[in-house]
Amino acid sequence: MTARNKHEVSASCFDFLYIEMVHSMYFSSVHKDTRSSHSAIDSMGFQVGQQLVERYTLDRARFSDHLEAIKFICRDFWTELFKKQVDNLKTNRLRDVFVLLDLEFRWLASAGLPLSPPSASADTPITTTSASTTSVPSPSTSTAASTTTVPSTAASQLGKYLVFPCAIIRGALAALGVRCEVTADVTDPATGACAFHVRVTTKV
Repeated sequence: MTARNKHEVSASCFDFLYIEMVHSMYFSSVHKDTRSSHSAIDSMGFQVGQQLVERYTLDRARFSDHLEAIKFICRDFWTELFKKQVDNLKTNRLRDVFVLLDLEFRWLASAGLPLSPPSASADTPITTTSASTTSVPSPSTSTAASTTTVPSTAASQLGKYLVFPCAIIRGALAALGVRCEVTADVTDPATGACAFHVRVTTKV
């Protein structure tokens, strides 16, 4: 894709838009139910992931297996979104589980949230999981709502900002022929380090 055909937007503008989107979906008078808010954000993220990966792989050959697709997400896809690669990728190929670690996840830092609040225990996990235990739906639709298991209000705020990126990863991999379930947890609240757990349910 040539530079003149590549449309970009200011990263800071998108950060503000993302913050406002999450805030609006969770705190507006229209979306007062947490489950419906999660479902709406999850659906948007899934579609965004599909559309982005189709754009980024326009001139690429089809991936030979799901591991190649995961590596693409960690390198090229993550670089397009966050101007850096995933800091670490851990794999358990026997169980088809992959852990993508970002030591300073940008969308948490940009949200301006207290990443290490006094009320949040360092050893209490903050996780975002799919409300359904079934595999990701077909690329044309996304019906899995996301819910967050949290120990405090501050931790709950962090979890809300992980629903969208989890859905983006699911949507991107679905477009590559890999259906999966994605969960996320904050591994270090002080720095905003996040681990995204991808469990493959259908391979390329």
